[in-house]
Amino acid sequence: MVKDFGEQLRELEAFAAGSGTGDRSEVAADIADSTWAAVSCTAMECPGRTNCADGEDCFAEHARDRAKDVDILVVNHALLCAPLASHGMVLPEHD
Repeated sequence: MVKDFGEQLRELEAFAAGSGTGDRSEVAADIADSTWAAVSCTAMECPGRTNCADGEDCFAEHARDRAKDVDILVVNHALLCAPLASHGMVLPEHD
């Protein structure tokens, strides 16, 4: 049986309340791509912590904060190139 949009949203709300990362791969429920897209945004769409009502609770902002404190950050080529398209909003300053 296919879950309706409202049921999927409730499952995502419960997931977000208990998740430390907000990573989609951790969602146990079967969530449609369209539902996920309705509650998330890309780096290009993100207004940033200071310009968003949810900025202080944002999983991406928390991940960015954690990344600032590490000596080595391992990323794939897509994430390494993402700052080019997002004007440096994805990864912290790095060399």
